[in-house]
Amino acid sequence: MITNTINNDKTIAGSIGTMLAGRYHILRQLGEGGMGSVWLAEDRQLDNRKVAIKMLPSIVVTDKRAYQQLKSEALVSLKLVHPNIVTLRAFEENNGAPFLVMDYIEGQTLSDYLAVKGKLSEAETIKLLKPIAAALDYAHGEKVIHRDVKPSNIIIRKDGHPFILDFGIAREIQESMTRVTGRTISGTLLYMSPEQLRGAPPTPAQDVYSFASMCYECLKGEPPFTRGNIVYQIINEQPTPLMSRSQFAKMVMAGLSKDVKKRPKRCAMVLGVDFSVTLINEWSNKILGMFNIRKMLWGAGAIMLVAYVGVLLCGISANAKKSAAEHIESADLKGNDAVRNEAGFARRHRKAVSLRDRDNDAKIALESIKSEKEKMRKEEATQRFLDACREEKYEVAASLINLIDLDNIDVQFNLAVMYENGEGVEKDVFKAVKWYRKAAERGNTYAQFNLGLAYIQGKAVKQDEVEAFKWFYKAADQGYAAAQYNLGVMYRDGRGVTENESEAVKWYRKAAEQGHAVAQYILALYYMKGEVIGPSDIEAVNWFRKAAEQGEAGAQYCLGVMYNDGRGVSKDYKEAVNWYHKSAEQGYIKAQYNLGVMYWYGYGVLKNWTEAKKWFNRAAEQGDERAQKALRELSW
Repeated sequence: MITNTINNDKTIAGSIGTMLAGRYHILRQLGEGGMGSVWLAEDRQLDNRKVAIKMLPSIVVTDKRAYQQLKSEALVSLKLVHPNIVTLRAFEENNGAPFLVMDYIEGQTLSDYLAVKGKLSEAETIKLLKPIAAALDYAHGEKVIHRDVKPSNIIIRKDGHPFILDFGIAREIQESMTRVTGRTISGTLLYMSPEQLRGAPPTPAQDVYSFASMCYECLKGEPPFTRGNIVYQIINEQPTPLMSRSQFAKMVMAGLSKDVKKRPKRCAMVLGVDFSVTLINEWSNKILGMFNIRKMLWGAGAIMLVAYVGVLLCGISANAKKSAAEHIESADLKGNDAVRNEAGFARRHRKAVSLRDRDNDAKIALESIKSEKEKMRKEEATQRFLDACREEKYEVAASLINLIDLDNIDVQFNLAVMYENGEGVEKDVFKAVKWYRKAAERGNTYAQFNLGLAYIQGKAVKQDEVEAFKWFYKAADQGYAAAQYNLGVMYRDGRGVTENESEAVKWYRKAAEQGHAVAQYILALYYMKGEVIGPSDIEAVNWFRKAAEQGEAGAQYCLGVMYNDGRGVSKDYKEAVNWYHKSAEQGYIKAQYNLGVMYWYGYGVLKNWTEAKKWFNRAAEQGDERAQKALRELSW
């Protein structure tokens, strides 16, 4: 059904009890705005898991260009996998109306949180937004810019863990609606950067500015500019400085700079998470790559601290001596040996106590500096390691292994991949499985799937189909299509689990609906043969086509057969030849033979014995007896 939003834009709306795309059961509405309505639903094909459904504005749907660009942006967003990003699960359609399926996070927005709290301390702000900074920096590494960073796009789960949503999608919806309607609605004005307001191309620096604006609001209780001509102020005026003189406050103000070059390079740097270390690295690279300037600076700092402690100790010692000397002089004047002895003892005692206390304080200070230094080094090394893996610079990543945080789940997964493929390190399947297990036990979907493969193949572990099934199930339960397909195979063949073809079909369907080509092909075969489900030639053609369009040779051949026989579609020899060709060119024997037949008899093409002989030859070379017989007949 179609309804009006608060901005009088048409949007496709759901209604309580509606079943979308045959699997998403609508429970209730979560919200509505100019960019569509959002609904809470249960995924009936995934154990009734709660998901959020975003129905798209109809004005975007009816504009073909806007629709295709939005679909392309959704495909990019589907690849973003980060523990602090609300995962986009699918781009679906229901009776021609597209919608987005996202993870449902039960909690409140940062906007609502600030409405109650007013403003936050620096420590609370850093703790709350550090995961968001990591998510933004990760996305920037994947060449994805959010362009709508604001408190209402931050969801704080009940346990306090924050997530950022609408990654990539919000920008495309906004720009599409702007292009179609002529109304400028890209981004949220209060948090937009000067260059964004001028219409500059998207860059990570724009997100850094918006992130800094959000930090500013957390600390001060309101965004940098809230009254008057906001656009003019953002472009031309400086925001009121924060009262604090901390490094964090300085970096927030730097993030709000009109000059892009003066802003921190990453969102994490706005929080001061890695600024000092990064600054030292930049200096060392620019001044003397052959020297480790960072060590020199830390060494100089330590020497200065020791010198300062030494001055304190000397001053204390001098004061103690002076006080004791005055006491002794007074005792001499009185001729009192007892008093003089007591004063000497007091002098020595004070000196010993003072030296001991100051020595302890110095040790504590030095240990604190050392600990903080190591922590910052590890954080920087870990980020550099992950960046190098993302850019496939495995030699660089390998050089950092002894410096990184090995408890980081992303580090564990990447180490497993490196050891499995021999990328940057010597190939070692035992170490690969070790790191896959660590990441898998903490919930990494891809690690769980790869651990399942290791048990299937008996690679670095004893072959164990029960264990393989366990790990495939964990990954499949999180929606990983390849794992769902493998569960289908295991249920079909009774490997690691009791044979159950109905369960097999269930998991094939889950994988097929996520675009797994082989699962789509197998599901189509079930419909065509009428085993477990069906029979339904129409459904078979539907799934054959989906798999065939992804290049699955078996599906291309079967689609040719369906057109050749008129099953589920109108008989069309020309279409049959088209799909036989695609399959035959990939080396599919049956398609090669059938294509030879089509050219021999002129079905869908002009008769051409030379072409027929070519395809019969290809099939015969692979051992097809029918093709060999046909060649003998042609030779007569």
